[in-house]
Amino acid sequence: MQRNFLSQNLIFLRNQKGLKQSEIQDLTGFKRNTWSNWENGKVEPGIENILIIAQFFDIDPGRLIFEDLSKGNLIKQKGVSEKTKKGNLKGNPMGNLIDDNPPDQAAINTLKEALELAHQEIKRRDETIRQKDDLIEALRGQVEALKMAAKALEATINSPKSQRKAV
Repeated sequence: MQRNFLSQNLIFLRNQKGLKQSEIQDLTGFKRNTWSNWENGKVEPGIENILIIAQFFDIDPGRLIFEDLSKGNLIKQKGVSEKTKKGNLKGNPMGNLIDDNPPDQAAINTLKEALELAHQEIKRRDETIRQKDDLIEALRGQVEALKMAAKALEATINSPKSQRKAV
């Protein structure tokens, strides 16, 4: 089983962009305390939020979760020359996060499966909502029929006995 680096990568990426947690809220819409809980590892974002975060930081979702992004960053490594650090900062403000290694296929497959499950759950919930909407519409029709029957009954009760039909 692969190790999950999500919480430490969220901290790393936010710091790489020089952002405070409150600024993340302004830029992404995620509340500061939600982001803080994600960074502290108290809870993990759902797949849809992981995709939003990955897009915001322009990184593959599999790498966001399963790679320690700080290890690939030349700025944080010891023994790197100042020239390399400056070139790295100038050429890639996110640090050296782009490499020739393809993302882990297992991680990609896991994300695809999770996304498919989320899609299936959305479809299931949509169907449930549609069924409930149909039921509500049927009940409304029954209520209208009962109202009409009640009016007819009331008219019959209020009419003189001579006008009533034998039942």
